[in-house]
Amino acid sequence: RLAPGLDDVHALLGVTMHQSALDPDNPELVDRVVDAYERLADPDGGLRFLAAREDGRMRRPILERYAALAERKGDDDLALRTWQALEHEYGPNAAYAYKIATMLYARTRFDAALAAMRDAQKVAGKDDADYWRFLALLASIDQNQRAANQGYQGLLRSGQTTPDDYDTMVGYYSDSPLDAGRLAELSYRRSGLVRMLQQAVYNYQRAHAWGRLAALLDSLTPAQLAAAEKSPAFLLARSEYEHQRGELAAATADIHRAVTLAPDNGDVRAAYVWDLVDRGSDVDLRRALNRYASAAETDPALSAPYGAAYLRLGEGRAALHYLHQQAATSKHDPLWRLTWADALDLNGRADEAWRLRRQVWTELA
Repeated sequence: RLAPGLDDVHALLGVTMHQSALDPDNPELVDRVVDAYERLADPDGGLRFLAAREDGRMRRPILERYAALAERKGDDDLALRTWQALEHEYGPNAAYAYKIATMLYARTRFDAALAAMRDAQKVAGKDDADYWRFLALLASIDQNQRAANQGYQGLLRSGQTTPDDYDTMVGYYSDSPLDAGRLAELSYRRSGLVRMLQQAVYNYQRAHAWGRLAALLDSLTPAQLAAAEKSPAFLLARSEYEHQRGELAAATADIHRAVTLAPDNGDVRAAYVWDLVDRGSDVDLRRALNRYASAAETDPALSAPYGAAYLRLGEGRAALHYLHQQAATSKHDPLWRLTWADALDLNGRADEAWRLRRQVWTELA
């Protein structure tokens, strides 16, 4: 009884081993013995203690403790073999599968890790959030869409999704913008994170889900709307929606708000220049072009709006300069090539412009 108070770990180990021998089915006493061995920096002693008891009525919890201690010791080979033995002896188990799969994943054995997770899928329950999250990750790596969908659905059912989980899911379903929008909206409803609202607006736009987008925006409380309007990304996303509805003044107002909030943001600057190209005066457009001229030389987001701006202003040489910045990624785009032809015309190169237009028209015919 004095050993814990004296903080004599050797004495404490002797006492707890004696107590555990008298009450071998008491898991708390087993844990105390293992803890004492670890405090003495002797995990092998703890492993030997557990191995000596693995054939009794406590076999399963003893083996679980043996595997966990091997992990803490850093012997992943032993831990993996023990978790696999547990699953072989007691059948599929979500917790065992998760342990096995994480160790296989660390060895870049992704197919084997996914197979281990799939073996336990039928017994995984609603509360096994870690299992479902990791199943989705492994399936995504393996490009197994069916398994990834099952993992994400299980994670959603668990009710234990985090904002990072929703970010991952929205990214995973980016090729299905309606699903990505629904997930982002669900995340926003649960977390109140404005970036998820912005993702919902953006993806509903991509899906042309105008009814859903209108309902989402109409549902915002004044407080939610005020918080959202502090986000330049939300303002840009909403301005696109307003533009689609023909609410051009509102779209311009949102872009101007975004410029006020984030004057150095590349996406905001690009949206502002595009808006001026469409609806601004020549004076305002030139003022913006001069203001961002230095950034336009290095920011790819500004190349297209700058090229369009100088076309509108009738300055072919400047238009060619900014369009040329896009050539590597856009030279096969018919619209870009026709725009290049317009810039050639302005620069006095009419023959080249005509040949390029004729080539594009022939390819499109």
